[in-house]
Amino acid sequence: MATPVSVFDHQPLRDRRCLRAARGEDRLGSLPDDMIHLVLRRLDTRSALATATLSRRWARLPCELPVLDFKVRDVLPERYRRYLRRRAHVANLCGASIKIQKLDLLLGRYERRGMRSLVASLAGFLDADDNIEPHRRVQRVSLEIFPTHNPGSWNRLIATAIGRWGVEDLEVIVVNPDARHGAASYSFPHRYLDAHLADVGEVKLKSLKLSNFAPHAFGLDANLPPSRAFSALAMLVLQDMPMSTPRRVYEGVILACPALEVLYLMSCGCDRRCLVVDAPGSRIKELLVELTGDTLGMIDLRALPRLERLTCTGAPLQLKFGSVQRLARLNLTYDEDASTIAPGDRNMYTLSKFMDLPSLEDLVIRFTGPQMWVTPSRSAPQLGKLKRLRVADMPPSWDITWTRYLLEAAPFLDTLHIHVAVDDDDAASEHLQQAPNAPRWGAVASKLIRWPPSSSEFKHRRLREVAVCGFKGTWRQVHFVRFLRRACTALRDVVLLSHGRVREKGLWDWETLAAKHECQWIEAERRSVMRKIEGANAIACCTSRIVLR
Repeated sequence: MATPVSVFDHQPLRDRRCLRAARGEDRLGSLPDDMIHLVLRRLDTRSALATATLSRRWARLPCELPVLDFKVRDVLPERYRRYLRRRAHVANLCGASIKIQKLDLLLGRYERRGMRSLVASLAGFLDADDNIEPHRRVQRVSLEIFPTHNPGSWNRLIATAIGRWGVEDLEVIVVNPDARHGAASYSFPHRYLDAHLADVGEVKLKSLKLSNFAPHAFGLDANLPPSRAFSALAMLVLQDMPMSTPRRVYEGVILACPALEVLYLMSCGCDRRCLVVDAPGSRIKELLVELTGDTLGMIDLRALPRLERLTCTGAPLQLKFGSVQRLARLNLTYDEDASTIAPGDRNMYTLSKFMDLPSLEDLVIRFTGPQMWVTPSRSAPQLGKLKRLRVADMPPSWDITWTRYLLEAAPFLDTLHIHVAVDDDDAASEHLQQAPNAPRWGAVASKLIRWPPSSSEFKHRRLREVAVCGFKGTWRQVHFVRFLRRACTALRDVVLLSHGRVREKGLWDWETLAAKHECQWIEAERRSVMRKIEGANAIACCTSRIVLR
């Protein structure tokens, strides 16, 4: 008997017949439509649309996809990504200009091929879509392209998405992976859309995200009426705008979108890094501003009567408040980068430039930098309604006692959470803060920032909860805890966490969590910290409790 050449030769005749029959069976096509929809949604849009060639049934199913993503990087081969990584590595080497030029030529060649392929695919897709009845219904469309001088295909896609498909969420990203292309000169084709939306009933566009893509080209002319494409827009995100962008582009967005409620300016450049908002009829409730650059600027909110939540990030920005009577939640995330300061010098900012808002209820402060740059002002900021305060990521080189200045300005403060960042390399600052005879100033890098001492008669009658993450028992930290126990008559618990963490709940809310059991205080550390806090100078009648976790 001949030796079998495969395991298949050992199978019974009946099993072999069943296997042959199964080879011609369309098991995937026998699935219900809902199951196939789940399969298609896990594919990229290019692959999902390609399944339309399988059968008539598959040709119908891609028309029901709720999300369409057209990304040029899906067309590019893996070799392009390897060249891109190689260029990023070579850019950090000295004398590599010739290699960079060669890599730029290769990358540009791949990008042009990818754009031609994407344009051809989009043209064929839109031509075929014109013959589909009824029109497809799409909830979200995302477009990712490289800079090009022919925006006709993108304008047609955007007009089709907003007009025919009834898209509610639109994203347009102009990719500039290594800043080789410079600033893109595109702008949202609102006038082109107005001409193509004349026969459309209701525009449903609610959310729009533009990256390196101007929102409109009529920012310099305030007399032009708002675009119909923006009539229902409730959320707008602008990201990675070039430094040459006029500030009037951002100011004009608010006037062009009468229904806008949420506006995010993320990593956006501005020619003057200054923003003036005067829109008494605006519906904006939430505003995030992150302007790139290192020059001190200002945000002048003259009139935003419905604004409730504000976040400012990046380099310090001065805030000037006008008619913002509903603004109750503020997040200030400022970083004074040492690389922008000359050696031996530093920028100084008074605290009153950032907050003077009687209606404020929740405040998150994240002031960071290698040296302390916040100074007191002659008059304390007005925080008459502030109830919750979080001081996040405070550098360990900063004097924690400066936060009492905020406590004195907020008579109705109920909750105070402070998070001290971990920095093992700051030994000099640690030694300075441990000194028992150190002056009562904010000392940083051999320079002193004098804060006025608190009056011995000062009392705070509302503060009930205090939590300090990253508490190391330095002299300044112990002095601050003693001050709280003496001055805050309603204080119940002072929670001191050695390795606690803060869980963010969005931009304006948070939760302080204790570390795992093995990272908490050991008994010897507990006794040492308690001896420092409850020393000979401690207040004997204090009723607050120290909780070490």
